[in-house]
Amino acid sequence: MPKKITPLSPTTVSNAKAKLDSKTGKPKDTIYRDGDNLELLVKVSGIKLWYFRYYKPFTQKRTMIAFGEYPSIGSCIK
Repeated sequence: MPKKITPLSPTTVSNAKAKLDSKTGKPKDTIYRDGDNLELLVKVSGIKLWYFRYYKPFTQKRTMIAFGEYPSIGSCIK
């Protein structure tokens, strides 16, 4: 059975940080999933970007489209 993804709260989004790599101990880009293929990418630099992952209808290849940067987009796209 697939894992149920709980939606991200506005507090979680504003406090999201890049996580540390378990092998090197250095920060790495981190993806926070919001469900329904919506993702928040937190870069090491601190930039937070909203992405939507989908399959192209004709090629069936998985791709992503960026909506913009948090907080200018905010959590209103949910």
